[in-house]
Amino acid sequence: METACPGDTAPARSRQPLRLHEFNLSNAAKYAAEARGYSKECPGCAAAAAAAAAKAQQSLARSIGYAAQAESDAAAADSAAGRTEGHAKTARTSADEAALDVDAAQAASTCAEGADKDARAAAARADAASTAAEEADKDAYELVRDSG
Repeated sequence: METACPGDTAPARSRQPLRLHEFNLSNAAKYAAEARGYSKECPGCAAAAAAAAAKAQQSLARSIGYAAQAESDAAAADSAAGRTEGHAKTARTSADEAALDVDAAQAASTCAEGADKDARAAAARADAASTAAEEADKDAYELVRDSG
């Protein structure tokens, strides 16, 4: 035994197969009849539905505007991100150069410290030599004075 479709009022045995478009037309006619019945029951509903449709259309227009603005903002953000990336590369290059400058300055400082130690040692040796020369001069002077 065939079963009836939901909403079908005809007995299952007497139904004849319908083509899909006939079924859709049948449903459309049924829905149109129901809509006419509802419009008689609620005359203000059509005006409210029209107002709601107008508001929906306005909302859609605003949504389209917001989408266009969002697309424009996304393009601007992408451009700003590209510029930021360029600035970051420049900053990295500058930091690398600064690190090289720091390394060179540290090497120069180490070299200067070594030269300073060498200069102090040379000064100490010169002072010792000067003291020895003064002693030798005194000894020579005394020798000359005593011999003569």
